[in-house]
Amino acid sequence: HGMGIVVGGSDGKSSSRFSRGDILKERYRVCTTPGSYNTPMGITKVINEELRAEHELLILEMGARYPGNIEELCDIAQPYISIITNIGIAHLETFGDKQTIARTKGALVRRLKPGGVAVLNADDSEVMKMATRSDLDIISAGLQAGQLRANNVEYGPEGTRFRVEFPNGSSTDITTKLLGAHNVQNMLLAMSVAY
Repeated sequence: HGMGIVVGGSDGKSSSRFSRGDILKERYRVCTTPGSYNTPMGITKVINEELRAEHELLILEMGARYPGNIEELCDIAQPYISIITNIGIAHLETFGDKQTIARTKGALVRRLKPGGVAVLNADDSEVMKMATRSDLDIISAGLQAGQLRANNVEYGPEGTRFRVEFPNGSSTDITTKLLGAHNVQNMLLAMSVAY
C-alpha cells in the first residue's frame, strides 16, 4: 500500500532524487534507487531486492535514451507522483529533436494513476505543457514562476539562502551548503513532493 514517486528529466534527476529522499525520510520510511538504477533491469532489481514491506515510499529515477523507454519503465512501476525536472538536450542523438524528448518524458505524466500528482518545473515551458490532465493534482515549482516559489535567493561563501513561499500562503527560510540555481530548483521540487 506504499506510494511510488518517479523522477524524470534530462538533467538533475539524481541530485533531486536524493534531496527528495532526504526530506521525505524526516517523516516516512523511504526506499530510494541507488546510483543510476534508472533502467528496466535496475528498477526491477531495486523492487525485488531493496523494497521491503515496511517502506511507505519508493523513489525511482526513470531514464530514457530512446522513445518508448519511459512507457516500458511505467509498465514495471506505475507512479503515483511524477516529478519532471526539465527538458534538456541530453541524448539528442537518439531522440532527434527536443519535442520528441518532451513527448517521451511526458509519459511520466500521461501514465500517472488517476488522482495522482504531477510536480512540474514551472521555469521550463516544455515541462509546463505537460499539465493537461484534469484528473491529477498539478504542483508547479520554480524561481521565476510556480505555485511553490523561491524568493530572496542569496549565494555566498556559506552556501545558498532563500525563502520558500507555499501555495497555502505560508513561507519558510532555507539555508543550504549547496550552490547554484539548479540546486534551489531541485530543493523546490523536493519540497513540492513533501507539501
